Amino acid sequence: MSSSTPALDRLRRAAAAKNKSYDGVQRRSSETHRFVGGFDANAGQAKEEHRARHHGSSTVNAAGDRTSYTPPARASSLTRLHSHPKQHVKREEFGGRPGFVTEADRLSWTKKHEGGENAPHTFEYDPDIAQPLYFWQLHSLLGPKRIQEMVTVFYTSVFNDPNEDFRNVFAKANTLENSIWAQSAYWIDSMGGGTMYFGGLPRLNFQHEQDHVKCAMTRENALKWMEHMNTALDKAEESGMFMDDPRVRPCIVDFVQTHMSKYGSQFDFDAKGLCNHAKRAGDIDCDSQAARARGGGAAARMGPVRGLVETTIDSSAPST
Repeated sequence: MSSSTPALDRLRRAAAAKNKSYDGVQRRSSETHRFVGGFDANAGQAKEEHRARHHGSSTVNAAGDRTSYTPPARASSLTRLHSHPKQHVKREEFGGRPGFVTEADRLSWTKKHEGGENAPHTFEYDPDIAQPLYFWQLHSLLGPKRIQEMVTVFYTSVFNDPNEDFRNVFAKANTLENSIWAQSAYWIDSMGGGTMYFGGLPRLNFQHEQDHVKCAMTRENALKWMEHMNTALDKAEESGMFMDDPRVRPCIVDFVQTHMSKYGSQFDFDAKGLCNHAKRAGDIDCDSQAARARGGGAAARMGPVRGLVETTIDSSAPST
């Protein structure tokens, strides 16, 4: 026989009201799910259908062992891509923007290329390979990772050069890792990747004015430097790092030759012909003094495959 007191009755009434309210919430929630199309009820079934369509389905016995497997109804996107190797794949978009040294390097390039003042200032490359490609557009085509990989191959080769004197020029200045980092930062900065080389040209000039570096600024060492750069360009080209764009290699060679001409003037060594062995058939002749930009100087003639201004580098021109 249950006892009843006013306090106990109040507790029972409160509990009953709470349960009623909870039941109402559950009921409204269930009605809401039915209103939106029975999402909860069909979600599991839709998931199983998706899995069977794309990944196949399995039958499992009571012991948990798979007894049968039904292959997917359609191939995955990865399978479809590999079944059509000629399918066009859109290139990555890296964009381009000026860095700390871009404008100074572009000015130096302009002074050493007749008609160079007519080159566009845009940092975005033209996907049409019949159009020119300039060094300040390389980042928008290659991106920072490919540029750094190329520099890594280059400096790894330099630090393994059999000539100890040449090798020590770099080893005394920096470690391999720091050399890769600094050179990558400079190239990305100059090639339109934004402000990466903090300190700009004053920092670069300071590095080159160190006694052990200044003494090594000779034509002989410049030729050896270009041998390693040529190795890096060969490996980059073989690995597809140039995105199958025939303009990339001659553009990089032209970029390097412009700097070599500048250093030749600065440190008094002959910079002519340094990049000739790094070129391929159809590349520009870095030392030809023939003026090819004609037509009243309105625009320089562009090479249809090289994608470079078909003008020449004058090693006697003033450097920045």
